[in-house]
Amino acid sequence: MVLLKRVAITIIILVVLISVYILYKYRQNQEVLKQYGEMALLSFTTSIVTQSKQKVFSENYDDILITVNRDQNGSIESIDYDMVYAMQLSDQIMREAESTINGVLSGNYEAKDDSRYQKNLEKISKNKGLIDTIPLGTILNEPLLSLLPIGFPVKFDSYALVFSNVTSSLETYGINHIKIELLLNIRLTQKMVLPLFSEVRTIEYSFPIALKIVYGQLPSYYYNLSGG
Repeated sequence: MVLLKRVAITIIILVVLISVYILYKYRQNQEVLKQYGEMALLSFTTSIVTQSKQKVFSENYDDILITVNRDQNGSIESIDYDMVYAMQLSDQIMREAESTINGVLSGNYEAKDDSRYQKNLEKISKNKGLIDTIPLGTILNEPLLSLLPIGFPVKFDSYALVFSNVTSSLETYGINHIKIELLLNIRLTQKMVLPLFSEVRTIEYSFPIALKIVYGQLPSYYYNLSGG
């Protein structure tokens, strides 16, 4: 009986010491864990944005959103943007991103196709927001321990902040050509949750929703508006 008590006490002490050691290493490597968590969160938000883009931008909007007006000699006279329609598309992608995030959080999201982005969202949804697991070996900086099926979870908690806007871009492109772009900028703010701490992260994306490369030169007043 005495022997059993000693064994039990020894096991308890070992468990406590190991736990304290793991906690110490966890605190010591917190910056590494944050970086690991940020990469996992970036993978998640990229999947959200990609899914939203595919859903909203199902056709080419170049000629709808950008109009190049020329004079009788064929020179560029002005460039018009349909900003009303562009902002409608911006609002759509914002609502789609929010809807996808809510669907993933609820655990009801199902992949729309076999792409890795869709599979990633479905996996996170089934795991109730679990984005990834940081191996114990990474925390303790012991590669051999990575073989053990033990790790710390990285979860996301929707911060319900998705913002988007549209900006235009003009630049010379090669010889006597101009590249005209309408860019959609989207910003997602999400909470990254790891054991013992959490942080809010804002990730920004920018991509063209309309692009034209046309022959000609910009009228001089466009350079004056842009400060040269």
